[in-house]
Amino acid sequence: MRYMAVSKMQRLTLILVTNLLAYVNGQAPGDDRTCTGVTNIHYHCGGESVSPGVEDGNQSGSFKGSYRGKAGPKGDKGSQGEPGTNEEIENELSLLKQEVAELRQRLDNQAIPRSCAEVNETAHRASGRYIISPNPFRVLPFSVSCDFSNVVAETIVHHDSETEITISKCEPSRCYNRKVDYQLSIDQVAALVDVSTSCRQFIKLRCLGVQPFLNRNPSIAAWVSRNATAKTYWGGVTPDEIGCACGLTGTCATSSRACNCDNGSTSQQFVDDGDLTHKPDLPVTGLLFGDNGDDSEKAWHTLGPLICTGIN
Repeated sequence: MRYMAVSKMQRLTLILVTNLLAYVNGQAPGDDRTCTGVTNIHYHCGGESVSPGVEDGNQSGSFKGSYRGKAGPKGDKGSQGEPGTNEEIENELSLLKQEVAELRQRLDNQAIPRSCAEVNETAHRASGRYIISPNPFRVLPFSVSCDFSNVVAETIVHHDSETEITISKCEPSRCYNRKVDYQLSIDQVAALVDVSTSCRQFIKLRCLGVQPFLNRNPSIAAWVSRNATAKTYWGGVTPDEIGCACGLTGTCATSSRACNCDNGSTSQQFVDDGDLTHKPDLPVTGLLFGDNGDDSEKAWHTLGPLICTGIN
């Protein structure tokens, strides 16, 4: 067997480590054990603390001692909090498990496409229903319609007010209130809008004798944004503008009016329609109308599905 020379520093380190391990294991430094192969350093052996050549300040001999002095008096015992009940502990564990499960689910959801634009990224797929997850850390995944028949993939969210609906009879401003149900939470639909490059929603009013926008503040007609705010700009108009699309182009039935329906004719029907495109207001969550109490007055509304394209 081949032996290697051991330096003085290595021997010192070995003894210090040995004593430390003995202390951790509950063995006092003065316990009887045999010391061999170590010289000219401070060490313990057979219950004695030996330092060759040092005794009470002299340069020779040995002395007895130990590592620690006499222990001081024990302090008062601290107060202890009330132990938790088994039921409380079980509840805490249950909540932690639930949070872990939700985090895992949200991480899994990150692999789900954010919109139909991502569904169609790798290969052209058939139009139909797909699961998307626009924001896995904000909302749960949900089902949408994907239309791949055009150059740009469209993500479509349907609701219960897409067919033309007759506005019920009532006269006061905004007495008619139609709530729009997407069968999803508004947060889910809004998450899709936020992650998309652009979105649009078609809105239409067909009228006979009613004047829903004419010189009233607030106007009789309005639609409700995703933030539950009544909006009076109509399809084809931006939030900074007033009235309807025909008012911007100067093509309204009455040139001095900003909307066709404000003509007020009871013998001829008019239409005001166009796309709403201001993303922070979409989707439409409600429709408000009035001025439809007389027998000669009639009105119908149509609201298209929410359609989004692209991905941010």
